[in-house]
Amino acid sequence: MELRQKRRIIATLVFCLMLCYSLALPVMGASNYFTGMTGKMNSLSGTPSGQWSIPSGSVLGQSPGVTEVTVNLTTSTGSSPFYLYVRNPAGETYYQSVGIRTTQVTFPDFDGDHPAGNWTVWIQSQGLVTTTSARMRVDYTY
Repeated sequence: MELRQKRRIIATLVFCLMLCYSLALPVMGASNYFTGMTGKMNSLSGTPSGQWSIPSGSVLGQSPGVTEVTVNLTTSTGSSPFYLYVRNPAGETYYQSVGIRTTQVTFPDFDGDHPAGNWTVWIQSQGLVTTTSARMRVDYTY
C-alpha cells in the first residue's frame, strides 16, 4: 500500500470518528452573557448605598435562563465587612455577607430566572464604613 493511500485512509477514519463523536454529543442550548459595572458604592453605619442599575441589553432566545451570576468586587482599604445585594429584573432580591478580603461572590439563587431587563446592585455596611465597586456578569442559556 502506498503512503498516499495510507494517509487517505487515516484521514477518512479520523473524519468518521469526529463525525460520530459530534452526533453522539447531547444537544445543549447556546450560551451568552452580559456584564455591567457600578461606580463607587458607599455605606455608612449600616445605611444602604445608592443603587446601581445594570441593564442586560438584548437577550437572545425565546426562553433564556440564567446559569450564573458573578460579582467581582474592588473594596477600599479600611472598609468594614458588608452585605452585597443583587435584584433581578423580576424584583427578586438576594444578598450575601461579604468579608473585606472577598473579591468574588456568586449568586446561585438566580439560576433559571429570565435575564432580560435591569439588574440592581447595592451594599450595606456591617460596620462603620464600606466603599466598594462591582462588576457583575450574568451568564445565561438560550
